[in-house]
Order: sequence, then structure tokens, then C-alpha cells
Amino acid sequence: MKKNIDMQNFSEQLLALWSIENMLIDKMPSMIQKVNDFGLKKNLSFHFEETRQHKTVLQLICKQLDIDLINTNINKQLESILQEGERSMEGKQGVELDVAIIRTAQEVEQYEISLYAEAAEMAETAGYKGIAGRLWLTHEEEKQSENKLKFFEGVLLKETAEIGQSIAQYS
Repeated sequence: MKKNIDMQNFSEQLLALWSIENMLIDKMPSMIQKVNDFGLKKNLSFHFEETRQHKTVLQLICKQLDIDLINTNINKQLESILQEGERSMEGKQGVELDVAIIRTAQEVEQYEISLYAEAAEMAETAGYKGIAGRLWLTHEEEKQSENKLKFFEGVLLKETAEIGQSIAQYS
């Protein structure tokens, strides 16, 4: 039995997620192209494909719930995160650029994780078990992506520190 939830709020949450995934599909290729580390580039490319799947899933959920995707607004929060990320990348190259990209991507992931959790909880409350399950799955995929980004950040920062120590040792 479906419980009453604020369907307008739930619809807005799904539209926000769709907008985010749509914006990321637009922005990720240029970000991936800037990456220097092969492993990080490969990881972000894989997540780009996941992002495309997430958008498709959200389209199907919205279709199932008769939510219209036409005239969906740009997600201002994500837009702000991406603009700040671009500013943090300016003038950087090499490992510094990769770390700035990672930190921007981590902020995006944290934002997505919170929104997917909220949407999944709303779906559960409404009795949409299948939709809730899929939203929780995407939530977990976003958390895994964030963990991979933390790993790459640690590796790159460690390598940078080791190079700095080697240079100091031989100076």
C-alpha cells in the first residue's frame, strides 16, 4: 500500500537528480581530458559511463511516475560546485591539477550521495519499493566512486610527497 508523501517534493528531487546527471554528462568529458594520471583518467571514464546509466534510470523512473522532464531547470547547487571547481583548477597542471579535479569530483559525489539517499527514502515511504531499490543502488555506486576518488587523492599526494623528499635528499 502506498503511503502519502509530498509527491511534488519527490518529483522535484527526481528532477534535480536528472538535471545533475545531465549536467555531469555534459561537463565530465572536458574534465576527464585534463587528467594526467592514467588510473584516475580510467576511473573517471568508467564513472562517466555509470553517470550515463544513472540518467537513463532516472528517465525511466520519471516516465513510470508520469514526471515530465521537459523544461527541467539547471541544478544551481551543482552549477556552483562545478564553477568553484573550475576556479580551483586554474593555473594548475600535473598532480596539482589532478588533485583539484579529484576534490571537485568528491564534492559532486557528496552532493549526489545526499540527494540519492533522500530520494530513496521518499520512494520507500511512498511504497515504491522497486524505485527505492534502484535509487539506493545508485546511492551506493556514488559512494563507491567517492571512495575511489579518496584513494587516488591519497596515492597522488603520497607520490608528490615522496618525490619532494627525494629531491630534498639529493639537494
